[in-house]
Amino acid sequence: MIASRAAQESVLSVAGLEQVDALVRARLGIEIRHPERGDDRARLERVLQASGCTDWWQLFGRLQSETMTDAAWVAIINHVTVGETYFFRHEAQFAHLRHDILEPLILERRQASAPWLRLWSAACSTGEEAYSLAILVRELVPDWRRWNILVLATDVNSNAVAGAITGRYGNWSFREPMHGMKESCFTSHGDRFVVNEDVRRMVTFATHNLLDEIKEGWASSFDVILCRNVLLYFSAAGARMAAGHLHDALRPGASLIVGPSDPWAALLRDFEQIRADQATSFRRPAGEVLVPPGQPRSERHPVHPGANPKRERASPRANQPAPPPLLHDAVSCLHNARVAADAGQHDAAIDWCLRARDLEPVSAQAYFLLGSIHSEQQDHDRAVDMLRKAVYLEPNFAAAHYSLGQQLHLNGDMPGARRSIRTANRLRDAIPTADAEPAGA
Repeated sequence: MIASRAAQESVLSVAGLEQVDALVRARLGIEIRHPERGDDRARLERVLQASGCTDWWQLFGRLQSETMTDAAWVAIINHVTVGETYFFRHEAQFAHLRHDILEPLILERRQASAPWLRLWSAACSTGEEAYSLAILVRELVPDWRRWNILVLATDVNSNAVAGAITGRYGNWSFREPMHGMKESCFTSHGDRFVVNEDVRRMVTFATHNLLDEIKEGWASSFDVILCRNVLLYFSAAGARMAAGHLHDALRPGASLIVGPSDPWAALLRDFEQIRADQATSFRRPAGEVLVPPGQPRSERHPVHPGANPKRERASPRANQPAPPPLLHDAVSCLHNARVAADAGQHDAAIDWCLRARDLEPVSAQAYFLLGSIHSEQQDHDRAVDMLRKAVYLEPNFAAAHYSLGQQLHLNGDMPGARRSIRTANRLRDAIPTADAEPAGA
């Protein structure tokens, strides 16, 4: 193994870095999982540069004394949090949201004299998910102007939120099919696409840390919360705290949608699991206020916005039994990735591969599978990059050499393709098939 637990402990032993790591986990919930890896270590070094600190002890002192909007914490948030998103990401989840959650709810609410709808894109990053929700609501509610509709979008990264408010995006944000909505909801400005003003007005942006208890007036009665591909980056304690806050912000009977690779089994035991075609959501039980055994809860969650009485919040979650470990092992993540890939769920498969890679940074299998998925997506340059990493990590991985040869051939690199194919054939001839590939192939 290039990176080991001993290597990680060695890196964390650098004066002050362990204390920074502990403080980031406590305040943001995010783990610095692999500081020994080159890319993660580079991100940490950029934190020092951006904050103007010369060493980790100085940064630790700044983090202790500064607020989340000051330079040291802004540097941490900008360089340590993950902000990957795009419009209508995970198409199957949006289909489930449309047909199984929003359409029945809108039909029911339409009968009211003052119909309302409350949606929250939690950890919205640069805003594509929040605008996707607004676009979907406009399509499902043609008379949306007579409704009381809140599409809330929050993120701990104030720079990401500021960018989201402008509503300006490049082509990379439109990786999922838009089915005509790009033309109807965006205006082209050079190489950028700007969200139309009537869509932008539907979304309210704010900065918010998911570990903070929500005290604002919008804190409860949400019909839907999307918090996707976020909790997997949290520590176990941080993920439990964030999941509790999300639970409390939903009205009874409302739905939470998390990412395909988020550790929901350990976190969302207070919810009812709703399975749909290639998607899953989690429903807060209708008419039920969940409390720890033997400990009453003083707060109540109103069904309608505006009926929220002043309440004293209990904090009983610390007394609940500890849930099982949040982390999947790398082998299980790769198995889930293959199942998703076989079903054509490429985004979910990629998320599982990245999870496996985080758990085992030198996993040739994770890079091999990523290369295969990108090949199916016709993204041959990225496929080549992933397959090269696979054969670098596992030089005897015959299947990876062969796939790399195929991708190089598609890219027009005939000498490289011939070399890779020759290497694959040599490995297959010299080594029994069962031994030629890493475990789990």
